[in-house]
Parts: sequence; C-alpha cells; structure tokens
Amino acid sequence: MNITVEVKADKELLEVLTAIKNALTVDKQAEVKSMTLDEFVEDPVKETYQYTLEAVRAKLTELSRAGKRAEVNELIKSYGVSKLTDLPEEHYTDIMKKAGEL
Repeated sequence: MNITVEVKADKELLEVLTAIKNALTVDKQAEVKSMTLDEFVEDPVKETYQYTLEAVRAKLTELSRAGKRAEVNELIKSYGVSKLTDLPEEHYTDIMKKAGEL
C-alpha cells in the first residue's frame, strides 16, 4: 500500500515528519503512537516515544550522504562513544533532535 501526503510546513515540522517516515520505512516493527493534533503541536516528540537504532541510523546516514559526515561523526563522539551502536538507547531522542539541527 502506498500513501502519499504533501505537507507545506516549516522546517522543524518537516524534520519531525521525515524522522517518522524513516522510522516506519526502516523498521517495519516500529510502534506508532497516536496523538491528537493539539498534543502533536504542543510537543511533537513525546518523551514516551523511543526511537529505534534503525531510525537513528537512517537519519544519520541521510545527513552523511548530504555532505555532513564530519558533523555526524562529531555528534556521535559528543556522547562519549566512537560508533552509533555503542550509544545507549536513552540518548536516541536527544541525538535525533540534535541531528535535526544540523
């Protein structure tokens, strides 16, 4: 099944939607939590949502391919690890937020 959605929005919203798309396309097992539009606008990345390693990897790979490999490597190292697979899960949401700022 294919679903096509055209969104005309600011950069931050598009980044959130891209992260969701990446999570769903990379990890078919990803759990999708529903929320009302008011909740989404109030806090687009709920603390209860936990990104998967695959979603984080997809986002960082996308940035690396866009010419930001050095920034991605520095971002990973800023957490005291040398590779993404060593990053503790509790930092996934934070690294996705920082990746969206690159």
